[in-house]
Amino acid sequence: MNPFSKSSSTVKGHNILDSHPMKKTTINLKNTFRLVKSYVSFYHCAWLLMIILFQFSILQVLLTTRGGPSPPPTHEQYPPTHLQQEQQQQPRVIQQPDLPLDDDKIQQEQQQPQEEVVEDGNKPKDDVSHQLGSPSDHEDGDNNTKQVPLEQAIEGHQLASPSDQDDNHEQCKYGKVYAYDLPPIFNKELVINCHDLDPWKSKCPAVSNNGFGPNAAATLAGTVPQELAPSWWWTDMFSGEIIYHTRMSNYKCRTMEPESATAFYVPFYAGLAVSKYLFTNYTASERDYPCERFLEWVKKQPYWKRSNGSDHFLVLGRMTWDFRRKTDDDWGTRFLLMPLMKNMLRLTVERHRWDPLEISYPYPTGFHPRSAPEIEQWQQFAGSRNRTSLFTFVGAKRRKVKNDFRTLLLDHCRNEADACKLVDCDKTPCSDGSSTILEALLHSDFCLQPRGDSDTRKSTFDCMLSGSIPVFFWEGSFRGQHEMFLSGEPESYSVFIDRKEVRNGTSVRRVLEGFRKEDIKRMRDKVIELIPRFVYAFPSEGLGNDAKDAFDTAVEGVLQKIVQKTKLHGGTVY
Repeated sequence: MNPFSKSSSTVKGHNILDSHPMKKTTINLKNTFRLVKSYVSFYHCAWLLMIILFQFSILQVLLTTRGGPSPPPTHEQYPPTHLQQEQQQQPRVIQQPDLPLDDDKIQQEQQQPQEEVVEDGNKPKDDVSHQLGSPSDHEDGDNNTKQVPLEQAIEGHQLASPSDQDDNHEQCKYGKVYAYDLPPIFNKELVINCHDLDPWKSKCPAVSNNGFGPNAAATLAGTVPQELAPSWWWTDMFSGEIIYHTRMSNYKCRTMEPESATAFYVPFYAGLAVSKYLFTNYTASERDYPCERFLEWVKKQPYWKRSNGSDHFLVLGRMTWDFRRKTDDDWGTRFLLMPLMKNMLRLTVERHRWDPLEISYPYPTGFHPRSAPEIEQWQQFAGSRNRTSLFTFVGAKRRKVKNDFRTLLLDHCRNEADACKLVDCDKTPCSDGSSTILEALLHSDFCLQPRGDSDTRKSTFDCMLSGSIPVFFWEGSFRGQHEMFLSGEPESYSVFIDRKEVRNGTSVRRVLEGFRKEDIKRMRDKVIELIPRFVYAFPSEGLGNDAKDAFDTAVEGVLQKIVQKTKLHGGTVY
């Protein structure tokens, strides 16, 4: 019997066909469902579902087979990481970006987790990480940057190739140094903007010629041997940061592979960066800002993170006291007291005597020999001088200093004019270059060295360079300072007269006249022997023939300290 006949009669029996159209549609759908249910079982539905899934699986396999395996990512798809680029033996580059990049891109390129930079609300936000972080930064061509090789950033010097440095492996008994390429704002741009480094006068002459300053050959003609005159320059006492950076470009123990480095040199010109803030009414936060900005950059570098900076070092062009401000009202910046500096080694012209992380290096003098024979020629010249004065004093009164000791020495020198040669810097331009100072020192047996604004003076090294014997009045002027470069026995090359005795009437002249001629010769011979250890060679390669100057001695001393720390901690530097 037709199933619809019963349904139809039922519908008619209930008189539904004559009701509302919506109700008729609902009744029809229910009847259709009952019909399908009576003919299709649960098993039919299960089989249908399985067939659909099986066909879908076959389709997926076919599509995958036709497309082939996915290729591995290439360097064109993903830029090389920071570490991969640093390990390649290629010349390092300094980049001069034309357009700024955002922080996210640098973070992706370095492939390192970045620590969040907390900006002081009173300081301008000036992100520097986009300018230069590593050789891998900005190499994917998505920005308009101009790459400049490191050797072009340091005037007139060529970079030694890694293969050349490998030949010197035996000479590097304490290991090798890896030199960072910092953002130019931390070094190169400070030199370019040299007019802004000093609130009173331009420092451009002082930072010229890779920190050696203007050439002094013409001024010193007749004072020094003619053939040595080109090796004389008017070098500023605070130019060490530039000199060391230049020399590092071709240092025999420099490596281009950070994984093989014993030490990491960070060429931040901290002394130049803070110099203009020291003598005017800048706030404490403004004085600290250049150094804080540098630390925000360096703490993100992978090799810094690996050792917490314990195998890193930098060169400070100024005395350590300019970087040790304890309170906001004190002098200087607090760079060396910032937490991130607690492990980093530093070279400075005057060190804190109780800080084991500091090495004091010699103030730069004006003589920059071009070869080892030039040093020997100068030593012979200084040793053979006919010295007609017992002692010399070069300096000026400090009228704002109560009981100024320099004034006492000036008066003493004037009163003993037959034995003392005086260069009064109130009348002679001592800081801007004059042959008068060198001539006076070359004609004297001794030179008086009172403390300056701090315990040490550049004049001490000018004095010794001329073959004159320094006379100290403060123990802090020689005790614990520059010991790596001078004799461990100060009495072998200098004289100490306590300033208190001089104030109480002791005559400097009488003390110096008490030395026998043989004693004076012995001390002078020692002074002249030390000259190669405190002068800085002119060529970026150094003196050659295994001869060492002040730079070689200083960097070797840093490497030796790091090796000792590594052994102390069982092969790990912390």
